[in-house]
Amino acid sequence: MAAKYIALLTQVGAAKLANATALGKMLNITHMGVGDGGGNPTTPDLTQTALINEKRRAELNGLRVDPNNPNQIIAEQIIPENEGGFWLREIGLYDADGDLIAVANCPDTYKPQMQEGSGRVQTVRMILAISQTEAVSLKIDPAVVLASRQYVQNMLTDNAFALDFTDRVTGFDVPWDAKSGLYKADFGTSAEMVVHFHGATSSCSALQFAAHYGNRGLSYRTSRDNKGFEHDWEQFYTTGFRPSPADIGAISVSELTGIPLPWPQASVPSGWLKCNGQAFDKNLYPRLAQVYPSGVLPDLRGEFIRGWDDGRGVDEGRVLGSLQAGTYITGDNGNTPAVQGIGNLQECNADKPDSIARSIYWMATSNTQESIGSPYWGVTRPRNIAFNYIVRAA
Repeated sequence: MAAKYIALLTQVGAAKLANATALGKMLNITHMGVGDGGGNPTTPDLTQTALINEKRRAELNGLRVDPNNPNQIIAEQIIPENEGGFWLREIGLYDADGDLIAVANCPDTYKPQMQEGSGRVQTVRMILAISQTEAVSLKIDPAVVLASRQYVQNMLTDNAFALDFTDRVTGFDVPWDAKSGLYKADFGTSAEMVVHFHGATSSCSALQFAAHYGNRGLSYRTSRDNKGFEHDWEQFYTTGFRPSPADIGAISVSELTGIPLPWPQASVPSGWLKCNGQAFDKNLYPRLAQVYPSGVLPDLRGEFIRGWDDGRGVDEGRVLGSLQAGTYITGDNGNTPAVQGIGNLQECNADKPDSIARSIYWMATSNTQESIGSPYWGVTRPRNIAFNYIVRAA
């Protein structure tokens, strides 16, 4: 005898499932719709893109692989008692794009509503056979759907602690093979805590559980690996128990203390000082005093920072933090002043600060090399941008 009630993928659903499988993506089924078939029994059709006469559409309450058949998925929706007044003859599953993915028919069932004098919570379930169940996922907002009793029980037993085995113990007398779960341990004046199992007894010293709550319930892991050996584990961090830089692979603020930093504002942030030659309190800033034992910061206002020679031989005789005056300019500036006589001064234009008259004087002796006679040209200056040098003080 041919099956009277069936569920099947539509052409759109089959194409989307095949594409998701090929690309390694998920087909997100989000909603279930029910309808009355226009008053007549229905037969699912592969070409359908909508139910014949849809009466209600809402988010799914559950979608899971059939535990008795890995090639079947079970989709479930709960209709509350305050909704109804229609017949159920057809069922449809929709994805996140609103496309009809699967369609099914069902025996004629009337869903009353409370105003009719009788109401009930109706569970609508579709069992759909597909070849790639791992490519199908459920996307719901748990805040707007109802949970069936079976769904809650599954979350408690399959995906969280087996609460039936939770117990209270005293001291260290929980055996290594005790049932999994949360145990309250009594340690005299100590507060109750979660017990960590290892060896022949339990252990509570300096140990705790890392817990995570997700869509599939509460799970946890201890400091034991899968082979029964102890290994490093993770801490819980709070505002009262903050991680150290080493815990998270960060650089300690103290390591930045004393390093000149170009700062784009005139005022400095809290915990920083200007590099303006000022003295600082070595008792107040002991870490900074280790970097600058004199208790005086370098004056970097209007100065360039140069790399220390450190034996290279390019800038010999320098010590760290020492000041070096500018050097005279040498070379050809492209001007060819006419020598008017031995020892005469010749004016020549050149690029200088705006505050200085745009001329310098060259002194020549016969056909020898000229030299600079202006006191303003004792240093050479590249193009630059002004920043405020500051250091971390603590």
